[in-house]
Amino acid sequence: MPPACLQRPVVALRTPHCELRAAAPLRHPRSHAPCHASGALSIRPAHAGDVDSIALLLRDCGSSWGSRQIAEEITRPIALTLVAFEEPPEALQGVVVAWRVAGDCHVLELAVRPCARRRGIASTLLEKAVSEACGPEGSTLLEVRESNAGARALYARCGFAEVGRRPRYYPDKEAAILCTRPPKTQLSSD
Repeated sequence: MPPACLQRPVVALRTPHCELRAAAPLRHPRSHAPCHASGALSIRPAHAGDVDSIALLLRDCGSSWGSRQIAEEITRPIALTLVAFEEPPEALQGVVVAWRVAGDCHVLELAVRPCARRRGIASTLLEKAVSEACGPEGSTLLEVRESNAGARALYARCGFAEVGRRPRYYPDKEAAILCTRPPKTQLSSD
């Protein structure tokens, strides 16, 4: 049976590139921070003081990233690490890590606390990271676990196309699906 937060009534949301379905969340038993049904969402660059909170969130989401890797990304010149908080109180709900590479954006990690999903946090983080990392002129690339149907559906709603498969990409040997999105300027002219 899915967690209670996934059994709530669903409401439709729209962002510039995504059409989302959102549910009012409840506290998930694995969560280390409260999930709020309402509150102002704030997105800001991550800093060293966020490393432990990000590591807990990523662990809750099944990521293999640890504190050391997160700290390295926060200080890496080509990296953009953004965190999403709901206030009050300040509770970490999501994180995105992206690299700026030759005018394009490569999304390395996108995670939202399980009980805060389906409220537009992931698409908001994704769009902000892409906008800041490459602007309207750059393309976006990311990999997603082949088994992650929810993320694959989110990326499709956000204008990504599945263009390839990378066998044994993840540490557990699961394949990754390679997804790309053309520059926003190209999307708006189509």
